Amino acid sequence: MNYFDLHCDTLSRCVQKNEVVEKNTGCVDVERLSAFDKCYQVYAAFIRDDISPADALTSFNRQYSLYKFSDFKNTGHILSVENASLLDYSLYRLCYLRECGVQILTLTWNGENCLGGGADTNIGLSDFGKTVIKECERLGIIVDLSHLSDKSFYDAMSIISKPPIASHSNCRAVCNHRRNLTNEQLQNIFAAGGIVGLNLHCDFVGDKFFPGNILKHIEHLLTLGGENSIALGTDFDGCSPIKDVENIEKMTKFYEILSENLGISLANKIFYEKRSFLL
Repeated sequence: MNYFDLHCDTLSRCVQKNEVVEKNTGCVDVERLSAFDKCYQVYAAFIRDDISPADALTSFNRQYSLYKFSDFKNTGHILSVENASLLDYSLYRLCYLRECGVQILTLTWNGENCLGGGADTNIGLSDFGKTVIKECERLGIIVDLSHLSDKSFYDAMSIISKPPIASHSNCRAVCNHRRNLTNEQLQNIFAAGGIVGLNLHCDFVGDKFFPGNILKHIEHLLTLGGENSIALGTDFDGCSPIKDVENIEKMTKFYEILSENLGISLANKIFYEKRSFLL
């Protein structure tokens, strides 16, 4: 069984708990990831909204240090940043992130930052945010549309020329939450060759139990033409996941349920395939 997850908050949790990525008491660690035949885990350096840009940069550096010196053994690993407030209107800092190996940038969290408005706002992208998107594409950093306000989302899509991702967002038509994406937004991502990661946070799924609504989200994505664009974006270590898939070792059960209900071919696509542009 292969596994590719577009988003977890394990780095920030490990920093908070003084634990390590190799083995910890959270949802994800290298030891458990090693059980998969092939795997890639995207580790997000999460930046809170309520801290200054200087503190945001410090927070990133702490998480990056943990990431840099971790032993990932035979598991694939990708570094992302969730909330670009640390850029503080500086493209030099964006270049610094790229030098650190950051491959994915989630532009905002839920509030407003120097790039624009997150999901809790009605604000679009700033001029700086639009410039950052262009510079990300020049530097080879993938733009992550999760957490954006609707206005910021469409501002971003009007600029993006390379496949974007929504690393951990579900369907608003299935669960009417501002963090989920509308049908039109999802189809915009599919048309651009991007992918959408299923978020296991119960508030975004719409219930607390597995399989429950998570299958409804997948089936809805399929009706929108997303067969080759559905991925995993668990949000492990940063959410309250639905019961029975609360951590990495439970994802085998997820795979089995998907295989039984939707077929092995689609289960394989969701769990690992169609990710080449990320590597």
